[in-house]
Amino acid sequence: MDLAIAGKCALVTGASMGIGRAIAVALAKEGVKLAVVARRRDLLEQLQKETGKLAIIEQDFLAADAPQRIADAALAALVDKDGLFADVKGVFRGRDFGRATWTL
Repeated sequence: MDLAIAGKCALVTGASMGIGRAIAVALAKEGVKLAVVARRRDLLEQLQKETGKLAIIEQDFLAADAPQRIADAALAALVDKDGLFADVKGVFRGRDFGRATWTL
């Protein structure tokens, strides 16, 4: 299936296993430039061997600075002439991360 997203950028969290991994594999097959996040680097490296080039971000979401560290790493890895769009809303352990707005 061609979703016409080749060359676009994506950040996939929980990419070491389960649905996060499946999403990363599917996006890689579509030619999407990926940054993947999880706690277990070894599983992310295995994903990289299977899918090709991607940016690995080893990060535990329980860390207080996790959102900023992930954002910084993703921006460094993914930003190109097309930029990066992120619209993240969620509640994690009682903290509302709200909407992340980045100026490039």
